[in-house]
Amino acid sequence: REERAHDLAKVMRDEHSQLPMLEVMQDRNHQRYFGVKAPWQRWLAYTQFTSLCQYIIDTYGMDTFLRLYDQPLEAMDFPQLLGKRPEELVADWEAHLSHLQVDTTRAHHVFTMLQTQFRETGGPGGTSDRWSGRR
Repeated sequence: REERAHDLAKVMRDEHSQLPMLEVMQDRNHQRYFGVKAPWQRWLAYTQFTSLCQYIIDTYGMDTFLRLYDQPLEAMDFPQLLGKRPEELVADWEAHLSHLQVDTTRAHHVFTMLQTQFRETGGPGGTSDRWSGRR
């Protein structure tokens, strides 16, 4: 289902684990959230970003999404393409998540399972030393 990223993003928000989306959007050089030393934050960032991308595609269309894709945030002309600033887009996406009427039972289970795995082992199939960068 396409909604799975939305379900997980909604659970992340409900669990107060959501990352600041504008900062995630600015992390194009993989310095903070998408970096290898922060696997939990990386998973959160990718999941949130997947949900935001799906929202953009569903709301504005694939052509608009492709004009935005793979450009630094500073180079994107949001007002021209979407008629709003990035902050407004994020607010609209968050409102969309708030109003979704979905059963998030499975998403809660996945979120909790992954959160536990990241805490105990550093990530799915990994050891805490491998994922944390400790030797």
